[in-house]
Amino acid sequence: MEVEVYSLRTNSWKVIEHAPRLNCLWWLMGYEVCNGIVYWLVYDDRHRIVSFDTGTEIFDELLVPDSILPINGFVKIQVYKETICLLQGTTNVDFWVLQQGSFQKLRTIFLPNYAPLGLFTDNGLLVQEKSTHSELDLFDLESNHLKSTGILICDILTKEV
Repeated sequence: MEVEVYSLRTNSWKVIEHAPRLNCLWWLMGYEVCNGIVYWLVYDDRHRIVSFDTGTEIFDELLVPDSILPINGFVKIQVYKETICLLQGTTNVDFWVLQQGSFQKLRTIFLPNYAPLGLFTDNGLLVQEKSTHSELDLFDLESNHLKSTGILICDILTKEV
């Protein structure tokens, strides 16, 4: 497998010589773009982050520590204050931030009646209430308070006729 990048500036494709070994069994778990770098959270035999710097056209790969694996819950890649972070879990959400090439656990957020959806702003985690007629709320990471968005989500139940 080879990797090519299309340039708008030159209106042409370019083969990237030193691409990571791509595994067709990778499961894409999510991606984000931050500071000109594309990050993919992938899973094959373990979770890893593959990145591509659009300025230098260099790939890199970072293993996700075992303590971040989604044993009970999920792992979601996000951008937080101009860096990559991982959200892990459902009721207790661990918040990991990439600092100097490795992930550091920033904090754990306890949300027993909410499902985390992802970061909405630098200081807010968008969450959904766990009920049939649920509301989207914003958990402020600085004040530790929930703020209502006023947006209701209703699950549609279908009945056989």
